[in-house]
Amino acid sequence: IWGGNETLDPYAPTRFDAYARLAYERLVRVDGNGELVPVLATEWSVSNDATTWSFTIREGVTFHDGTPLTLDDVVYSINRMIDDGSTLQPVLANVDGVEALTNRSVTIVLAEPDVEFPMLMTDPRAVILKSSGGDSIEQNGIGTGPFKLTEFNVTNITRLAAYDGYWTGRPGVEQVELIAIPSATAQLEAILAEQIDILDDIPADQRTQFSDPNLFNLLNVPTGDWRGFVMRTDTPPFDDPAVRQALRLVADRQVLVDEVLGGAGTVACDTPVWTGDRYHTPIACEADTAAAQALLTEAGYANGIDVTISTAPLDSYWLSMLNVYARQAAEAGIRISVADADPETFWTNTWLVEPFITTSWNERPAPAILNEAWRSGAPWNETYWDNENFDDLLDQAAAETDLALRKTQYAQLQTILWEEGGALIPFHLNETRVVSTCVAGVQPIDLDQMDFATIVKTPNCN
Repeated sequence: IWGGNETLDPYAPTRFDAYARLAYERLVRVDGNGELVPVLATEWSVSNDATTWSFTIREGVTFHDGTPLTLDDVVYSINRMIDDGSTLQPVLANVDGVEALTNRSVTIVLAEPDVEFPMLMTDPRAVILKSSGGDSIEQNGIGTGPFKLTEFNVTNITRLAAYDGYWTGRPGVEQVELIAIPSATAQLEAILAEQIDILDDIPADQRTQFSDPNLFNLLNVPTGDWRGFVMRTDTPPFDDPAVRQALRLVADRQVLVDEVLGGAGTVACDTPVWTGDRYHTPIACEADTAAAQALLTEAGYANGIDVTISTAPLDSYWLSMLNVYARQAAEAGIRISVADADPETFWTNTWLVEPFITTSWNERPAPAILNEAWRSGAPWNETYWDNENFDDLLDQAAAETDLALRKTQYAQLQTILWEEGGALIPFHLNETRVVSTCVAGVQPIDLDQMDFATIVKTPNCN
C-alpha cells in the first residue's frame, strides 16, 4: 500500500505489515474474543501504582538465523519502538524506560500509570527484533516468527520459507508468497483464477462469485476495522465545527451498512471503538438533514457547500461508500465532487495531505487507537485533531484503576468525537475472507492476530 516503498522495519511508517504478520512476533497478542494471549512473554505483572510492568520472556525461542532470543533483544526493540522515528512512539509515549532483570524478565517503567499497558503491546507493530540487527533490519527482516525471508520483492512476489526452528514446531506449509496486487478488482480476479489462496475483505456484491464450496470457503469475520471519511480540522472549511458536524449528520449510517456492506457490518457513530471492545459506547447517530442545513447556514453556507473528497481505487468499499454518501449529502445542499488520486501514492501523497479523503483502518483496542489517531501531534492523527481536554482525559483513563470509572471516561472521549470530531466513521466491518479449499486452518479473526503457523495445505492443492 506504500507504492513499492515498503520496508521490513516494522516500526517505520511504510512497514510491510503483511510480511510482519509472518516473520515477527510480539510479547502478547489478543485472541478472537479480545483476551490477552502470551506469545514471547509467558506472563506479566504490575506494581500497585500501575507504573511498572514486568514481562517474563519465553525460553527456547530463536531468531531465523538460529541465535537465541535474549532480554537484550527485548530491551533494544522496546527502545526502538519509542524512538521519534517509530510509528509506535505516540502509542507508547508513556514508556519512560525499560530494563532487563536477571530472572528472565524485562521491566517497563511508565511515566504515568497505565492499567491497560499490555493491551498496547498487542499492537501488530510492537514486535521483537534482534538487538544486533541495527541498521540492517531493512535488509535482513529477521524475526522469531514461523516464516523466514527468502526473497524480498515488494512490487512483485515476496517469498518466505517455513522456519525449522520455530518454537511451537515447524509451520504447516513450506512456503508463503505475498503477491503485490494493488487493484482491488485485480485481487478478485486473481483468487477467482486460483492464483492466490487467501484474500481478505471482499465486497458484499462479490460474494456470489465464490459460491462453489469445492473451490472456496467464505469466512465471516466481525472486526473493528472501519472505512470512512476524514476532514482536516486545521483546514478551512473543516476547521469550523459546525461544518464538520453538518457533513457527519447527513450520513444515514444504516443505509451505508445495507448498501455498501450488504448488511454485513455494524453502525458506528464516528467512533473507532467497535462493539467487541469493552470500552465501546453506544451513541445515537441518526441522520438529520434539517439539522445539517441549519448548521451550514450558521457557518455561512445558507446555499449549501461544495467539497471535494480525494480517493483512489485501493479499497473495494470506497467507491460505493462515496456514491451513497454523496447522494445523502446532496439532500442538505452539500455538493460533493471526487478527486481521483494515484493509487500507488495515495498513502504517501494524499493521506495526511489533502483536506478531505477516504480512509481505512484496521482494528485496534480503544486505548491504542484513541492515542494513535486522535492525540494532539500524533504522526497518524489524520484529522489533525488538537484538543487539550481530550488529551488530558486520555491520560486520566489510562491511570484509572476503577474499571467502571475508566469506562465512563472512554465513553466521554467517544462522545466528544461524535459531537466535534473530523472523522465520519459510518460502520465497522464484518469482513468476508475468501479462502481457497487448497488450504485449511485459516481462522475467522483479524489477520493481525492470526496464528499463520497453523495453516496447512489440503489434498485439493495441485
